Amino acid sequence: MGVAWIVRDNVGESLLHSRRSFVGIATLEEAKEKALAWTLECMVAHKFDKLIIAGEDAVLLKVLERPKAWPSFTSTYQKLENFLCKFCCWKIKVESRSSNRCAFLIAESASRDRWYQSYVAKGAPLWILSLLRSEKV
Repeated sequence: MGVAWIVRDNVGESLLHSRRSFVGIATLEEAKEKALAWTLECMVAHKFDKLIIAGEDAVLLKVLERPKAWPSFTSTYQKLENFLCKFCCWKIKVESRSSNRCAFLIAESASRDRWYQSYVAKGAPLWILSLLRSEKV
């Protein structure tokens, strides 16, 4: 399974992006949790302190906003809270796949093209630059 994230500035310009492949994932829920944990871990490592966490999994993102309303996700929240507490401020934005298409395509390329090496790079991949510009805020 491939996952990706893109960091954009306040006007939508891509600052950094990354992709990674996970193997041995048993369930879709586990995959989503690992992807979000990896993303948050990367944001901490790159010393971002203000985040808008945007993604398409409404349930998992709502767990972050209101953990007490989702008691069956307590364990998941506790794992993610270890990262969230390191940010000055953060907020959640649930987006459709079509509005966050670049991250999806980068993640898809990791699996499709069997790129198992993860990386972090400045800006955006050249092959997706025009689409990324069209997604700008």
